[in-house]
Amino acid sequence: MTRGFINSQSGSGSPSGTLIFVSSGLSGLVVPGWSAYQTSKLAAERFIEHVDAGYPKIRAFTVIPGIVKTEMLDPSFHAFAQDDVQLTGMLALWLSGSEAEFLRGQLVSVNWDVNELVTHKSEIQDKKLLQIKWHPVLPCSGGKGFPDSDIGFDMWK
Repeated sequence: MTRGFINSQSGSGSPSGTLIFVSSGLSGLVVPGWSAYQTSKLAAERFIEHVDAGYPKIRAFTVIPGIVKTEMLDPSFHAFAQDDVQLTGMLALWLSGSEAEFLRGQLVSVNWDVNELVTHKSEIQDKKLLQIKWHPVLPCSGGKGFPDSDIGFDMWK
């Protein structure tokens, strides 16, 4: 679908617009029986990070919609379904504006206070706090572990 969106634009060498992927809070968990759902959501979240990195004029975001009681909600989650479906639409509208620019390529939940996010703008942007973190196991330290907890590999810059 994303490729179709990009290719549909005239002069698709520099596509623009806003993409919002609806994910799930389950993407960060390991729950038996949910592997296909969870890994596909996690992969799509990472894909949005790549879209953001590769297309500077496309504003790409991932949204966790909360838990909404819909027909597709597994009955085991009904007790937790306290979010309103309209929250996702309201957040999507806010993300499409310029104030949310610092969240490009990152994950946002409908349950978070956008004003609080804005107060932490620099920290979120500089440290990419709302992106997937991966700590690769590379033989870069002679088997002595990583030099620091931030895994700040200068060799990738």
